[in-house]
Amino acid sequence: MAAKRLQQHLEFVLTHLGYEYEAGRLSALQLVHQVVADFPSELVIEHAQFIMMPLVLRLVNDESNKVMTASAKTLQSLVKRLDKGGLDTTIDFCLRWFEQQKPGLVRAAAQVIGLVAETKSKHIGNDKLKAIVTALHKVCIPPHHRLRSRGGHCGERLCVCPSHRAFACPTPSIRM
Repeated sequence: MAAKRLQQHLEFVLTHLGYEYEAGRLSALQLVHQVVADFPSELVIEHAQFIMMPLVLRLVNDESNKVMTASAKTLQSLVKRLDKGGLDTTIDFCLRWFEQQKPGLVRAAAQVIGLVAETKSKHIGNDKLKAIVTALHKVCIPPHHRLRSRGGHCGERLCVCPSHRAFACPTPSIRM
């Protein structure tokens, strides 16, 4: 099949992920899952980001738990097929979404990062892992609970809360 024709077919199927009825969305998701599972790796990798975005939208925005679960499973299948470049691109998208600090984008980033971690945690490089931990730290821990170094030169960390109580926080196993 010619590249342009394949792109048109993918667009058609991915458009139907927004179908009005749950059964229609589930059918479209089933077809996308088959494409991800059965197409040659080169084609899946080439079209991965194009396929991923509508799946992420279904994952975070759909009102049906069945559709969200099917989207997550399809995303996991897609992530399993990604090469190092595709995995890094996906993580970079998520890191940019975290930076936006918009609740919808942060939620999407966190869910995709969670699926990536479940599926391909051993393939995430240390630099990406550090960036993910930093991004999660910024969006998940309120500023008044963020870790601060005591004395600036040792590894001991201190959490200072608005109540003016200080308590030791465990140092993360990943040094930043």
